[in-house]
Amino acid sequence: MNSHFRMTIHDANTGIARVKTLFKAAQIVFPILCVLCPSLALATGAFTLSAYGPNNVVVGNDLYIQETPTMTVDTLDYAYYYVDGLPAGATASWPYILTTCCPTLTTTPPTNLNRGYRPSITELLKINVPSTVPTGTYNLTLRIQSGGITQTLPYTMTVNPVPGSLPKQVISSIPPIPSLSTWQSNMTTYGQKLCNSATITSLGTWDGNIWFYDGIRVYYQIADYTGDPTWNACAGYVESVYKPYVLSNGGGVQAYFVFPHGLYQAYSRNHSDVDAQTAAIDLVTNSPYAKKGGGVSFGVTGLQRETAYLVSAYRIAGLLGSPQPVLYAQSVNFVLGMIDQMFVSNTDPYLKPFVVGLMMEALIQYYQDPNAPVLNDPRVPPAIKAAADALWARAWMPASNAFYYQSTDSPLAASPDLNLLIAPAYAWLYKMTGNPVYQQEGDLIFQGGVSGSWLTGGKQFSQSYRWSFDYVNWRSHPDITPPAAPTSLKIIQ
Repeated sequence: MNSHFRMTIHDANTGIARVKTLFKAAQIVFPILCVLCPSLALATGAFTLSAYGPNNVVVGNDLYIQETPTMTVDTLDYAYYYVDGLPAGATASWPYILTTCCPTLTTTPPTNLNRGYRPSITELLKINVPSTVPTGTYNLTLRIQSGGITQTLPYTMTVNPVPGSLPKQVISSIPPIPSLSTWQSNMTTYGQKLCNSATITSLGTWDGNIWFYDGIRVYYQIADYTGDPTWNACAGYVESVYKPYVLSNGGGVQAYFVFPHGLYQAYSRNHSDVDAQTAAIDLVTNSPYAKKGGGVSFGVTGLQRETAYLVSAYRIAGLLGSPQPVLYAQSVNFVLGMIDQMFVSNTDPYLKPFVVGLMMEALIQYYQDPNAPVLNDPRVPPAIKAAADALWARAWMPASNAFYYQSTDSPLAASPDLNLLIAPAYAWLYKMTGNPVYQQEGDLIFQGGVSGSWLTGGKQFSQSYRWSFDYVNWRSHPDITPPAAPTSLKIIQ
């Protein structure tokens, strides 16, 4: 046998062995692919689907769900999104697809409004639930098709009626606020120490400086509370650092650096300070997530704080002549959805109490806003109650007179210096309901924050006095006749 013939036989044997190996691999791989695709002949690629968001929605509102497909093998095809099982009258849409890729907008009417680029991009699902939809629980199926592959995911949606007012109790007497005098003396003592133009300027945009958590707002509130206008100069020192920082970035600062309240106060007290007005509007125009109203959130990496800040930013932009009603309403829906996930549906186990405090602050200010998309939105009081009740039950550390910092810490660490970002919500519930439980719990939170705060740092001082003036006000003047929930809602679509 010549050498050429031997090489040919060897190559043939090797080729047969390789074919056998590939065939065995195919026997393993093809059944797996068949699980992923309805038709093997048409299927290309592979992907999975996950989703998170709230489960409860009040009639006349929108439910937002984040859908996250993960593509492991490119499908080389568009991704088409569907929702099965919607009740009659409810509709689904995908807002991010409409603003990015890949609907057909050149036809009348537009088509492919559910078509995304690939099953690899997170998309926002919006389910509109008109007031005509019957209340009850609906078992939905989220569905994506791409490259001949279909992936589905079950999702439960519960449609609830418009909630009524919280129960009210008559308040026979208002006890004094414990530690009020210490709160007042700390305010002036540490406020004066931190009111140093040279120090504030030298610290610049470092996030330990007093601008963080809105020192402009804090100093204007001190001026109003004390009736002493000399504190306005301190607000000006802080503004001289924060305002140029915002303007130089066109509002595109870090998403957790969005502090429009103080800028609004600066402009409202001095209309010649047009730059303060511009900076506040820049924040609502160009800060991260501002063009999307924030987002649906879950866990440690969620946008809870960032979206809460945007609720306030949209509200204040309206006061400054630049209303954003659609984004304002959407951001509120996002925050209400987060509270549902954490405290009602209990699908998000992660908890950072002071961030919940910021969320409650934003919702309460929205509830009180006469220009809000929904006037005295009846969804807000029960959401605040659910959050406050659950925070007390799950996160309060009695031995430390404080809430823990976050649920993932081991061991849990008390953070009394953040108490005063949370306490005002309890005073608001006391004001709205007259329930002494909220007065008692709020007083313990307030006391712990006053005695346990480290006020030498500018950031910590602003955290303690950002919102606690409202605690003192609401706790001192409870309202036993809050407005009744409206019978109809004004919804911005």
